[in-house]
Amino acid sequence: MLWEIMTGRLPFEDLAENADVLRAIYPLSASKYASLSTILSLWNLMAEYWNMYSEERPSAVVSRRTPFPMDGSQLRSAHYLRVVGDMHLREFRIFEGLQNIKASLEISRENQESIEIASTLLSLGRALCLQCDYQKAQEAYTEAQELHTRLRWRQGLAQALCGLGHIYSVQGDFNRAQSCLAEALEINAGIGRNSGAAEALYGLAELYRRRGYLSKAKASYVRAQNIYVRLDNTPGVAETGRGLADIQRMQCLFDVAEPAYLRALAHYEQLGNSLGISKAKCGLGAIYLRRSMHKKAEELYREARHIAEQIGHPAGLANALCGLGHAHRLENQYAKATSCFHGSSDKHALTGNRIGVAEAICGLGDTYRMQAKYSETEAAYSKARDIYNQVGHHLGVADTVCGLGHVHLAQGRDSEAESLFNEAESLYKAEEHDIGVANAAFGLAAVHLIRSEHSSASSRLRSALDSYTKAAIPCLRASALFMLALILEIKQKNEEAMHSIEEAIAIYAKIGDGRGVSAC
Repeated sequence: MLWEIMTGRLPFEDLAENADVLRAIYPLSASKYASLSTILSLWNLMAEYWNMYSEERPSAVVSRRTPFPMDGSQLRSAHYLRVVGDMHLREFRIFEGLQNIKASLEISRENQESIEIASTLLSLGRALCLQCDYQKAQEAYTEAQELHTRLRWRQGLAQALCGLGHIYSVQGDFNRAQSCLAEALEINAGIGRNSGAAEALYGLAELYRRRGYLSKAKASYVRAQNIYVRLDNTPGVAETGRGLADIQRMQCLFDVAEPAYLRALAHYEQLGNSLGISKAKCGLGAIYLRRSMHKKAEELYREARHIAEQIGHPAGLANALCGLGHAHRLENQYAKATSCFHGSSDKHALTGNRIGVAEAICGLGDTYRMQAKYSETEAAYSKARDIYNQVGHHLGVADTVCGLGHVHLAQGRDSEAESLFNEAESLYKAEEHDIGVANAAFGLAAVHLIRSEHSSASSRLRSALDSYTKAAIPCLRASALFMLALILEIKQKNEEAMHSIEEAIAIYAKIGDGRGVSAC
């Protein structure tokens, strides 16, 4: 393969017999081939690969780490430069990858090599996506789509459509994203390209996850993963495994999600996939936050942030900052939290990720709410709700509506709060999001308690408590136990009330929530 890349010819294509080939291998001489004379390190590696004794051939690990220095008379092969650029991208050396790919595109355009231009544009789109420069990536993929259509190269067309689908999905243009990915899936199925079908299914899964369609996302991740397993495609298995872990975490199935993230992390580390490592660490951080293991979560988010900074990935950095913001918020470090959320929002805005912007603004709303800054809280939640509505993210809408319900309740506007909690509950039920339903029920229990409707409050609260216990979310379980104790005390069920309050205190003490202990 290396020989073909460098020379554009098959190895020993001028020799007809195997014996002739073997005689030609010894001794090898780079001087016979001018195109290789300036890159002796690559020549030597190729010679070692053709050693007749298999045990003396270099391993994949050795060849992966072998540098290929070139002198001033470097080979000007567009195909070679593109392949080298792709190799750099796989190692997340984005700057070096872009340099080679852009040089390849320049040569291809000079030589008017339509096929090479089309292939290089796909590589350029991938590189620009890694930089989160989605506008330029979209331009590259669009041109690639047009060229592949003219060339009638369906495989390349499907790859361009997958790239465009990814960009539209990140930017919240879900209808266009789904159209592109569905067409890519159809093309790949038609030409029997399983790896391409898996790529399109993975793109659809990511799209459904961003929209909050968790059941659809899970089904697409599983279909893609099954294909990757059959193909023995470890990178694909890692990506789909991490995606499934995201769904399990969003469903609060933390005992299932944590080992899934750890398996994905092990794959990413084996592959040297820095971006994947960062994503897996963010996912684990989110689980530990929900389990009130704030310091452990903060450490993982810091590691993820460092990786994203190293490889120059703005979206990864924005996600890590958002996670850090929540860690600081839960540790009552409000200034740090606010700074992180603003940083996350700004970076997501630069890449056109509207959902990321909304998530960061929601984090700001949560931070203001903990400080009883209700005007700022209401403004933040309302802004985030508008964005979620624009992109059709129903779970995001439900979260903000539920947050607004708590703000109105704190301001004594219980009728408005009740209406908002009921709206949130309907949205959560439609999306089959059990913890969301529990959160809405908790809010409605608070409304009933304020109105002295103790039976209704108790019923709602016990429903929420069951969900929190099942999902093992200690902070929410403690809050529900505390409110239940108040209701039981009002009903003069003092022994049950004392049991609930003691259990709540024990949970708050275990997770280091001094404010919760004091409230009890």
